[in-house]
Amino acid sequence: MEEDLEYEFRRLARNAAQKRDMLLEVASRQTYRRKRLNITAGVLSLLSAATVTSVLADYTPDPAMKLIAAGFSVISGLISLLVNSGLKDVEVLDLYTGASGYLSLRERANRTRFNTSLDDQKIQNLLEEYQDLYGELDLKYQRYIAMSRGAKNGSGSAFVPSFESKKPPLIQRVFRKKRPPFDSTD
Repeated sequence: MEEDLEYEFRRLARNAAQKRDMLLEVASRQTYRRKRLNITAGVLSLLSAATVTSVLADYTPDPAMKLIAAGFSVISGLISLLVNSGLKDVEVLDLYTGASGYLSLRERANRTRFNTSLDDQKIQNLLEEYQDLYGELDLKYQRYIAMSRGAKNGSGSAFVPSFESKKPPLIQRVFRKKRPPFDSTD
């Protein structure tokens, strides 16, 4: 296999692995958040029911208990809204599906790289096919990848796959501020 083609397969596999990790991170974070909020909402609902029951049974004629019951109900309702404002279960499942798509692409790229029985034309065709698949996956899952903590680089811009370039992007080189040299006599 030509060195350029091997490099492209390696880069494709590495970028697919990064995107997979990002999707898995968002899915795990959303699953954990939903579970934690659902448990909290359930506990608050039970406490609210207990305080309302004690008010209705006239065990405690204190108006503070009525306020506590109302407070628990409001907090429980707000938590339920928070749970529903995040990703839906179908979207979390979609994240896991996208992660498995990137995993499949990564493994296919790695297998092709190590397959010595393929001629260069077949390898070139496979690379084009894998790049098209990578583009389709990116198009479908980019909004989720942007939600990932790993989606931000130092400048705060969206995630850009690594191309192993030592030079900064052209825009940074053009607009880089010239700083005066350090003067130690001051």
